[in-house]
Amino acid sequence: MEFEGLKLTQYPKDWDVGRQMFGILESLLQPSSSTSSEVAAHMIHNLYLNNLVDLVKSTVIHNFDRELWDLVFNISSKVPYNHPFQERLASFVAHLKRNPRWRELPNIGLSGFEFISDLEEFDDLFGATNFYSFVARLTRDGTRSFPVWATWCFRNTLESGLHLPGPKLDQHTLIAANWIEFAGETLFREEKTFSEGSEGLLWKKFQYEDLRRERWHFCGARFRSIGNANETSEDSRLIAIKAAETMKRIEEKNLGQM
Repeated sequence: MEFEGLKLTQYPKDWDVGRQMFGILESLLQPSSSTSSEVAAHMIHNLYLNNLVDLVKSTVIHNFDRELWDLVFNISSKVPYNHPFQERLASFVAHLKRNPRWRELPNIGLSGFEFISDLEEFDDLFGATNFYSFVARLTRDGTRSFPVWATWCFRNTLESGLHLPGPKLDQHTLIAANWIEFAGETLFREEKTFSEGSEGLLWKKFQYEDLRRERWHFCGARFRSIGNANETSEDSRLIAIKAAETMKRIEEKNLGQM
């Protein structure tokens, strides 16, 4: 993997505290880093405490929480979805949550929603692939669950019928499959998966009265359809078939829980 480590010049901040935030995460995400996720979380909290008075008095409005999540999400979008640094960054958030001040991870949902809007505005599929893999890990670990965001990705890729075979469908297939890869079991048990947001045009009831179970089956079938399509790239076919098999295995393992 080409990603080796972060450089401060990749994400300049005009706010000194923001630059210090980046410095902490930069030290965490280096190949030979001696900064653990736990230590980085402790350093971020201390940075918050040390600047609390200035944050309150500042004539320039800076929300520490929002700045932090904006930075974390930006970094996550640049770290390849299958790179070990993704796990390290997810572990950082998990350790931060153990601090009482950060137990609810304030503003993470709002910041994430705004970041998704930016990704869509610039059609940044590479960044979206990495970002969604990161929040899938947070969902898997129980740090913060994002089943609605997962549902959006499943609907866009598997239910909408909007993407013809080609590079764009390949990338969207990877995004949806990564949700299954990293957080499939959690999503299967999560009541909000498929329960919010309208269904895509291709979806129709066909077997069960349970909406969530129907859509789980439909998405598994759509993954298999993509995997069996000759016009789909070989990599995407393998990814889609693996996702379909994983979904089936998860349901069999957790039968009766959905």
